[in-house]
Amino acid sequence: MTNDEFIALTTEAGFEEGWVEVCKVRAELTRLIELAAAKEREACAQVCMDRSSLDTPWDCAEAIRARPE
Repeated sequence: MTNDEFIALTTEAGFEEGWVEVCKVRAELTRLIELAAAKEREACAQVCMDRSSLDTPWDCAEAIRARPE
């Protein structure tokens, strides 16, 4: 993840601009984002695996998008 992506995510999450850059939890926040992304990827992969009768990649994408948030 680039620095710009990290800053954009933390800003979108509601962190005050500049706060994350000066605090000492940046490594922990980065790891949290990475863990959440990995969990989401696995959940999406499982949707496709569970629906092995899908005919097209678009069917899989549709099933992923239909997941509850």
